[in-house]
Amino acid sequence: MTRLSSSEFYTSPLSRFCHEQLPGDFHFLDGDEIILRYSAQPVTYSRETRVLRLFESKSLGEEIRRSQRDVLPILAEAIKLAVESGVLAKGSGVFIIEGEEPYERGADLSQVLPDGKSRAVGLQTIGPRRLNRDELETFVRCRNLAPRTAA
Repeated sequence: MTRLSSSEFYTSPLSRFCHEQLPGDFHFLDGDEIILRYSAQPVTYSRETRVLRLFESKSLGEEIRRSQRDVLPILAEAIKLAVESGVLAKGSGVFIIEGEEPYERGADLSQVLPDGKSRAVGLQTIGPRRLNRDELETFVRCRNLAPRTAA
């Protein structure tokens, strides 16, 4: 495997260490944002109000790396099981945001589907759904988006 300079490839000193010291059958994933929010209305801090959203951020046209294709569906499966068991609230999940900072023109949102125990399938998503800047802010705040109406 070709190593790029640390500024081009590694996101942290630990990432560099892992890539250089561990064999190739390990997958390394740096989560861009992981947000846990308790429902604000009412403020109850119970398991039923916990929304957990893991975001992978990509620039327009940027490819999903192999490690992300392998790991994100497994994380989506774990979050799905946590929702089914009542540990997390509905609306939790793993999402890919594709756009250009500072997102003035919005971004595309896709939800990563759970693993389903099949590595052959690869990364599957629902979406993308185009969000304007306000919708993106709403979603990142772990609030539900309003349904789209037919024009």
